[in-house]
Amino acid sequence: MTKEQGKKQKGFNKGDYLEYRAKRLLFHMGYYTTQGVIVKSSLKDAYDVVTDLDVYGVYIHKDFRKKSVWLDCKSGFTKPLERISWIKGVKQEVDADDAIFITKRIRDTVKTFARDSSIQIFDRDMLSQIEESYGIGEDDWKGSWNPDTMNNKIKTFSQLNSPDNKHFKDIANFISSDYWAIDYYSQVKKVITALKTINNETPPSLREEDSKAFMWSIYKLIILFTLSLLNISRELYFFSEEERNTQLLDGLLSSDIPLKRRNEILKASYSLAYELVRDKFPDTKFSFDKDMINIAPPSYFEALKDLLSRVIKNPFTYYDILRSMDFLLMEYDLNQKGYNEKEILNYCSKFEENKVGLKSIFHFINQVTGIPKDYFQIIS
Repeated sequence: MTKEQGKKQKGFNKGDYLEYRAKRLLFHMGYYTTQGVIVKSSLKDAYDVVTDLDVYGVYIHKDFRKKSVWLDCKSGFTKPLERISWIKGVKQEVDADDAIFITKRIRDTVKTFARDSSIQIFDRDMLSQIEESYGIGEDDWKGSWNPDTMNNKIKTFSQLNSPDNKHFKDIANFISSDYWAIDYYSQVKKVITALKTINNETPPSLREEDSKAFMWSIYKLIILFTLSLLNISRELYFFSEEERNTQLLDGLLSSDIPLKRRNEILKASYSLAYELVRDKFPDTKFSFDKDMINIAPPSYFEALKDLLSRVIKNPFTYYDILRSMDFLLMEYDLNQKGYNEKEILNYCSKFEENKVGLKSIFHFINQVTGIPKDYFQIIS
């Protein structure tokens, strides 16, 4: 029996198995990877699902620049020429830097057509050769690319019983979809809110499978928080500390619409209302404060400002931290296994440099959201 047949017997179909292989490959190539990112037509309640990205990878450079790649995996029948045209459109929609199509064996002319459309394409036989070149064993199932521990985690989490199950469903939707469609500052705020909600609504008792899904959601949100933090670091990398703090505050307060612009809009609205009232009641007099909007910063602003400063001042400490965090949390903490540093270094060569950064982020999460320290072996 082959490894693929073994996985299929455990309930993993060809499509799932291929996606986990693709995710494993991207991790070994140096990317932080995630599966099943859902692209929707709108963030509003009424929306259509455009597609889901089978495997999505992000590589963060030492200066925090980002490169993204999307792998579209098809284990069954497909019309490759039509699929390539579709991939080209979705690639542009999600702003992925690269797209890779993995499918059955296809003709060289089709590969040339894909290349001319800035899409790489290879068949599953080639996938085995590439895995071999990266030293990936066929039984290498670890961390977030282990289907035995990762399969259906988000579905299980969304169905957990709690005082208000809607919260968990909303958070699951945020992880799989809405997070990827909003700006970095909104991502940070919403991740922190989601972690606080989870911490406040911890179900009193859970089966082992449900407990793992619950822990998985916390770890997944922390990884997404770290990705947002690194993206903000890139945006503010060349700002002075004073400018950086101002931009961070403005981003947290206003997100898509800067606070200055909000004030301008509100002032214009008041001026228009004033003129309309004066038309009917010429003797009316009233004034409004020139600082129309005065929103207090979030309670965690100072702590986040300090953390951001640490990241920007110590790029080597945070370089490749997403992969180290992903492997540490999903292979060891989720499964309550003691650390094997030799194994960790084998998969994450920058782990020694990342230790300080990991501790700083986990302490921040504990301080701001109340998620207990003992959820993280490295600081507990």
